[in-house]
Amino acid sequence: MKRTSGPRKTANLSESNLQRLNMYAFAASAAGVGVLALTQAADAKVVYTPVHHVIGRNERYKVSLNHGEIGDLTFVNRYGCNQDYCQDALSAIPSAGNAVAGKLTVAYALEPGVKIGPKEPFARAGPMVRIRFPPPASQLRT
Repeated sequence: MKRTSGPRKTANLSESNLQRLNMYAFAASAAGVGVLALTQAADAKVVYTPVHHVIGRNERYKVSLNHGEIGDLTFVNRYGCNQDYCQDALSAIPSAGNAVAGKLTVAYALEPGVKIGPKEPFARAGPMVRIRFPPPASQLRT
């Protein structure tokens, strides 16, 4: 479609067409205001059950956020050593269709009151805590 660079011509409308156009603009504006008046702010709160569960080395603990039979999230405590270091890592692994807040496969807890949306960083899994330390003396080469 080619556009002209010059000014547009002003159309002279009859009084009846001008009145119809003004009525249409008024009706469209009223409809838009009506739609805005119908929207309501979302009101939500977090409901949780406090739980204290110790996860031993190389153990898993499934959590259901809605008290269903299928776990929504699994916490895994992985422990292992090689000749250079030992590592203990607590990871959050969401079930299929879920995600955890995180970046670069590192999961983290959200601050209270944080707003989330489709552009927020979510990951499929990630360690929440990773600790490396020297291996026990019994594993060092002599």
